Amino acid sequence: PYFENSNKILIIDAANFDEKPGHIDIIYDDDILTMLTSKISLHHLGLSDVLSMIKLLDINPDVICLVGIQPYHMELSLDVSVELKKDYGQILDSVWSVLGTWNVSWQKK
Repeated sequence: PYFENSNKILIIDAANFDEKPGHIDIIYDDDILTMLTSKISLHHLGLSDVLSMIKLLDINPDVICLVGIQPYHMELSLDVSVELKKDYGQILDSVWSVLGTWNVSWQKK
């Protein structure tokens, strides 16, 4: 239901790109599901299920975007690693970049 009336969907998550820790990438639309076949996200099962389900339900947002960051550790945890906290600025810059292309206004505080 969160995606039903959305034209644009932005997902921010840890993603295994087989890159150095802290690497940030931005992936769009069908490329997200394609990359999920090699389990890029720590939340792979839930995310791939949701994206597949919206296709099956004929929910067609104009764009789906994943801003992913290569984690420093792949163990499941409820805490954000100290290393990842240092990368927040870069992650937010990537998010602001995507939102800017969508003409979403924002302001850093």
